[in-house]
Amino acid sequence: MKKITLFLLTAFTAINVSGQVTVQSEDFTAYTGMAATVPAGWTFGYNGNYTSTQSAGTSGPNSYKFGANDATITSPMFTLADSLSFWMKGNSTDTLSTLYVMESPDNVSWDTIAVIRPINTAATGMTLGFPVSATSHYIGFTYFKSLGNVAFDDYRLFVAGATSINKNTTDLAIHVSPNPSAGMFRVNVNNSVKALLTVYNITGAIVFEKTITNDNQLIDLSAEANGSYFMTVKTEKETITKKLIINK
Repeated sequence: MKKITLFLLTAFTAINVSGQVTVQSEDFTAYTGMAATVPAGWTFGYNGNYTSTQSAGTSGPNSYKFGANDATITSPMFTLADSLSFWMKGNSTDTLSTLYVMESPDNVSWDTIAVIRPINTAATGMTLGFPVSATSHYIGFTYFKSLGNVAFDDYRLFVAGATSINKNTTDLAIHVSPNPSAGMFRVNVNNSVKALLTVYNITGAIVFEKTITNDNQLIDLSAEANGSYFMTVKTEKETITKKLIINK
């Protein structure tokens, strides 16, 4: 069994996916909430959908509906991805309702990428993004329902590549080395604009934060425990997220 790493999400910004190649995508446009219309390759433990634009991402209706406790969906198998994004919106959810985002190399053992709680209930919903391990071949989502339901749409998997998915390529690129490390990370940013660099531990607490203005930063996390951490670099235009691993 692989080690489960949890990240409590309170207000997290999407990974910038410009300049990357789409590996897998699903807009649930043809899904009607019936088993016969489940998208090819997907596994749904619960069937339900929304048909309104108010409960759908930018692709428009339809969207998937997490409408029951322990409702779980699993993506088709993929071969290589490094980041994930999706749109979601809570409908009458409370502060206990939780969406778990998971990854797996074999559809048997699972690592938890993120624990999203509380769930965003803004009228426009929210697009979120997270790193994906290079060894993963499946993405899964499970809903713990305390109150309300969740609309889910515009699922995307990406991998870095020379071909851009659109012409508005990112101004910001980040390279971290070594990763994993014993706690010392060198962060190279291709842009000298002012940015806020923040590192979160697995409970969502900030363990390092610094405003940076140059392209070469040293992050000292040697006092932190072994495990997974999330680093965000945020400018006025965009936010990029990286996963850091401490292994002493």
